[in-house]
Amino acid sequence: MKKKIALITGASGGIGGACAETLARAGYTVLLHGCHGLEHAKALADRLCAEGCDAHAVCCDLADSESVQAMCRDVLALYHRVDALALCAGISHTGLLCDMTDAQWRAVMDVNVSGMFYLIRALAPLHRSGVPICVHMRQEGDGVVDALREMLEVARALQTPLEVSHLKAIGSRNARKAVPQMLSLIEKAREDGLDVMCDVYPYTAGSTQLIHVLPPEFQEGGTEALTKRLLDDAARKEMRARMEAGSDFENITLLVGFDNVVAIGLRTDEYRRFEGKSVAEIAQTLQKDPFDTLFDLLAAEQCNTGMIDYISDEEDVKDILRAPFSGVISDATYPSGGRVHPRVYGTFARLIEKYVVQERVLTLEQAVHKVTGHAADRFGFEKKGVIAAGMDADLLLFSPENVREHGTYARPNLPATGFDEVFVLGERVIENGVYRGGSSGEMLGARMGY
Repeated sequence: MKKKIALITGASGGIGGACAETLARAGYTVLLHGCHGLEHAKALADRLCAEGCDAHAVCCDLADSESVQAMCRDVLALYHRVDALALCAGISHTGLLCDMTDAQWRAVMDVNVSGMFYLIRALAPLHRSGVPICVHMRQEGDGVVDALREMLEVARALQTPLEVSHLKAIGSRNARKAVPQMLSLIEKAREDGLDVMCDVYPYTAGSTQLIHVLPPEFQEGGTEALTKRLLDDAARKEMRARMEAGSDFENITLLVGFDNVVAIGLRTDEYRRFEGKSVAEIAQTLQKDPFDTLFDLLAAEQCNTGMIDYISDEEDVKDILRAPFSGVISDATYPSGGRVHPRVYGTFARLIEKYVVQERVLTLEQAVHKVTGHAADRFGFEKKGVIAAGMDADLLLFSPENVREHGTYARPNLPATGFDEVFVLGERVIENGVYRGGSSGEMLGARMGY
């Protein structure tokens, strides 16, 4: 079987270097151009070759699209094809990718490629716009630090703010290692003038669709195609092999184990009884292998089911909360049935009760700012976020010591208490802790000042 060929311009560091390392370790032959000179690309190639990868340095004039085309032609003459083309050149200089005309772009891309990395080009309309790029990073497991480095480079190239959504590091082997590195990277980027912030939900468990434990390439084509693959013995064997050892994707079951992946939103008669049970528990009950249990369950549910996954370290969560550039979110979804994550009902009560009153991770003022003024400033919500003359009369009255999160992972559907009086745009909607009815709120998107 022929090895795949990847040509990467701007591979001396940042997103280009990260692309190069990822593709090389995935088995590609990588051809590296360094935007800071051939010696940088050669150094990376030598390092990758020392790891057993196949990497080579190439050269061209980044500022000249004809020179880039010539390099592509030389590569094609030698290798006859290019399977992945990552044009990361000029990221430090911005202009090459963001300011190229469509005709120039098409000319450079006029090579025989079957897969391309378009991130900078796709986001080029945001160049110097001031609109924050809100990113769910491509990896939150073993590759999370490299994923952050990529996005910092993207934000530098586009010269626009960056908001890293629900910052975390998945798995015990990344705990207390990746998050300190990422907070340091963000702090350094801010010192260098980059407008970058992050947010966090105050829980060590996340929640999303159960299919996200599977390798991404098997999810192509949607849930119908994936369900068919889950019923195919050969595809199941390939998925299992990838999940048993793969580190080039967010391999949740390898990072945290099947005992930390809990199935929710089960609808079929066959599996409804397992609502809120881990895949490991379901496998033990059915006397099946956990991989077969996972594949069978997903196929039976036609891939329409969720999970709660226990993935993060509590001390990492606290460190992110303490960061002056972090906000707090719920990251909550609202399913029509089945068990939910307790954050749906309790995120902001938990912030006050646990992290302010009980553990004193934050002062009350810091916690309130992270969910009011911080968010309003970040996303341009005019007249929101602070109590002042001329601002919207959105008010919440509470005594911190009375705030309680009642929901748990076992019984999540319990509303928090202690938020006694709530006014939205001047209308009292909660009185003495009781909802009065009415809907005086509004969608905020139209108020964003971009």
